[in-house]
Amino acid sequence: MRYLKIIFLSFFLFAITVSAYAVEPINAEDYGLPATNVRIENLISEIVKWVLLIAGPACMVALVYGGIRYAFAGSNEDRVDQAKKIVRYAVIGVIIIISAYAITQLIKGLVEGNFPEAPVL
Repeated sequence: MRYLKIIFLSFFLFAITVSAYAVEPINAEDYGLPATNVRIENLISEIVKWVLLIAGPACMVALVYGGIRYAFAGSNEDRVDQAKKIVRYAVIGVIIIISAYAITQLIKGLVEGNFPEAPVL
C-alpha cells in the first residue's frame, strides 16, 4: 500500500508539471500588472531546482546516516535491517530527484524547442 501511495504521488506531481508547461503565457499588462519576462515553464523549472537543491543534500545526509548506522549495527539483525532500509530509501530518493530534474528539463526543452541537434556520425 505504501508503494502505491508513492507511485500515485509521483504520477500526480508529474501530471502537475506537464500541465503547467501546457499553459499559455499571459499578458500581465492586460491585468494592470507590470510587464515581466517570467514564463510559467521557467518558473516551474526554478521551483524544481530549488526543491532539488534542498532535497539532494537531505538524501545524501540520509545516505551517510544509514551508512553510519550500518557500520555500528554490529551483529544486531534489527539494526542492520533498519540501516539497510535507510540506505535503500536514500538511494531511491536520489533516483527520484535526478529523474525529476531530467523530466523537467526534457519537458522545458520540448516546450521551448531549444534542444541541440544530435551529432551526425
